[in-house]
Amino acid sequence: MKHLSAEEIISYVTMDEMNEASLGFCKNVTGHIRGCSACLGKLRKYLDIHDVYKTQNPGGDFKAFATELLQEESPVTMDMN
Repeated sequence: MKHLSAEEIISYVTMDEMNEASLGFCKNVTGHIRGCSACLGKLRKYLDIHDVYKTQNPGGDFKAFATELLQEESPVTMDMN
């Protein structure tokens, strides 16, 4: 089973519009995390970071912030195998 990438998780967390493509993407991610505890744990970490970020930076661009974290190889991006 291929794990979700950090980019996929960030896209899932920051999705702000629903269309046919995004609905399919959400269904795929949701289906995957139901059966993959590693990806669910990674998603929860990003949700925790998202909540703190949005509390401290109302109106801030979390997607840009999270992408910057990825470039810095933060602990959140560590392989969850």
